[in-house]
Amino acid sequence: MGKIGKRIDDFYDNAETLYELLVADQQILEEKQNILDIKCIEIGKKEQEIELLKNTAQEFGAKLNEIYLSHGYRALQKYYNLSQKNKITRAFSKGIHRCLNRIFHAPAGPPLAEKREIEKQSSIFQDKQNQKTFDIIFLAMIDWTYRFQRPQHLAKGLAQKGYRVYFINPTFLGRNRKQKGNLVSVTFENEMPNINGLSNSKDLFDIMSKVEALVKMEGIKNAIVISEYPTWAPVCHRLKKRYGFPVAFDYLDDVRDFTHLEHSELLNECFDQMFEISDLVFASSSYLFDKAERQNSNCLLLRNGTEFAHFYQAYEKREQSERPVVGYYGEISNWFDDRLMVYAAKNLPEYDFVLIGNHTYGHVEELEKLSNVKLLGEKPYGELPGYLKSFDVAVIPFDASRDLIKATNPVKFYEYLSAGKKIVATEIPELMPYRNEYALLSNEPSRFVGYLKECIEGRDGLKGEEERLCFARKNDWTNRVEILGCELEKLQSLSHH
Repeated sequence: MGKIGKRIDDFYDNAETLYELLVADQQILEEKQNILDIKCIEIGKKEQEIELLKNTAQEFGAKLNEIYLSHGYRALQKYYNLSQKNKITRAFSKGIHRCLNRIFHAPAGPPLAEKREIEKQSSIFQDKQNQKTFDIIFLAMIDWTYRFQRPQHLAKGLAQKGYRVYFINPTFLGRNRKQKGNLVSVTFENEMPNINGLSNSKDLFDIMSKVEALVKMEGIKNAIVISEYPTWAPVCHRLKKRYGFPVAFDYLDDVRDFTHLEHSELLNECFDQMFEISDLVFASSSYLFDKAERQNSNCLLLRNGTEFAHFYQAYEKREQSERPVVGYYGEISNWFDDRLMVYAAKNLPEYDFVLIGNHTYGHVEELEKLSNVKLLGEKPYGELPGYLKSFDVAVIPFDASRDLIKATNPVKFYEYLSAGKKIVATEIPELMPYRNEYALLSNEPSRFVGYLKECIEGRDGLKGEEERLCFARKNDWTNRVEILGCELEKLQSLSHH
């Protein structure tokens, strides 16, 4: 029994030691669990911070649109501010030129490497009903969430006609968002802020690879590529050469007409390549149409339009108010004739002048000093009819001496008329055919003021409200999209013969 007793004692000793070890392990586990709980709480906080940062990034993205994407030029300003004499800049420009040459003279080999995060996604469009036989890859000039204008209206209208529309945002911040029906807003991630930056060959090839990955993921067999900005030219060329997709160029602005452009030879090259590879060029004004015809044999004049039903909400029979309201909405930039508006406001102190829109690049210092001028800032597209309703006269005070304005077909002209408003504007070439019928036009300040008074006092001689509304209805975006859709169908048909 002595040996057995010894073994029993040893057993209990070992058991006691094991128990102590288990207790110690349990304490360690509890401490680790506490640490894990703390980490989970910290992770939760970090996730909240990340979400907050994402929201902040989206807000900054909207601000970047205002800075970089207003009429295209803003996107290039920072890049073009570099001095041509700088050695680094010259080397950089040469690198971009080499990159473009490689792209435009490369053989149509296998597709560029697709990105895994795109490959893993399923098709954006699940509903195959009521869809056309080809898709639209819409390489935009502005983001979908930016001020709603021509690019969004055309894309939305084509989607409503049954085309699957992939609206590719030019800035690389944010996330993909499925819009109603056949349209999706696509955002690619990249180190450069936007396609207009033309950062370097690596960034350019990265964006092209992601576009190709989208084509593969979505199973896009037949498509037409619509480009709205010349720096998309390498992507258009790749899609045309690799997949045989026809290319259409929406010539809605010629940013070469902006002042203070440096390195314009690079932008000119992009424009030349865009005109060369395009199977169709559709221009927003006669000025741009004439320029396009000199560089491409298949051109279409497709002016801007209006979403009539949206702006008709602002129509109402108004009684003369004690203080008439002269109103404007849109960009208040360096093409906005602020001196004309200062003159008008000073000479009509009994009128209120309501100016709606971003004025980051506008000269508003003198306007801000006037008590009868209200600068309300940018307002969402959905809220514009509410403000337009209060206008007694709507104005388009652009500096008509600028080439940029000579090329402009003002969207707001059609939108103002959709609300039945009287219009006073400067002598913008695209408005000259409608002079004294749908708008009173003058660049001379005293005459401009006189026209405002004539409109308020009913001495203007313009066509009546019903005629103004009828004119606007005929210029609805749906009519523009119908014309464009027919041209795209012809293009697709020709590409298969």
